[in-house]
Amino acid sequence: MHGSTKVAVVAVLSISFWNVAGLAALTTIPYTPPAAATPDERGWEAYEDAPVVDAATAKSINPTMDTPEGAVVRFLASRVRGDGEWKGAMVADPSDRTMRQLQQWEEWTLESFQLRARKAKDDGTAWIRVYFEISFNGRSDEGEDEFEVMREGDEWRVVSPPA
Repeated sequence: MHGSTKVAVVAVLSISFWNVAGLAALTTIPYTPPAAATPDERGWEAYEDAPVVDAATAKSINPTMDTPEGAVVRFLASRVRGDGEWKGAMVADPSDRTMRQLQQWEEWTLESFQLRARKAKDDGTAWIRVYFEISFNGRSDEGEDEFEVMREGDEWRVVSPPA
């Protein structure tokens, strides 16, 4: 084998190894939502002791979407990491409004998040309230907003992220 061919083969094998190793770190695992309090008068159940997820902790979070929280955490952890795994958490056929909301997300860098509360309906729809820290255009902001999620087949999917 020619010397430059050997170098090319080694480079390809190294890239392949690191890609596989990176995927192994993102193996999907079941997600157990934080414990929630009794619903308030509007039906919101506040989470108790929900962890803050930042760049360090998002590295290995890629939950299954068997709960509404699992879908939201998959979306958000992917956004913190800056990869494309969030796309798998979206409904199969997003609305035009959702597409506009996702365009807004392209302008933000999600620094951290924390689940705050949930509100579920019996029809397979739920809302998850989340606290965010974002940066954009050299500025920082923080606040709470809600994700709408719904059952799609055997999984929960994000219908509408906040924007």
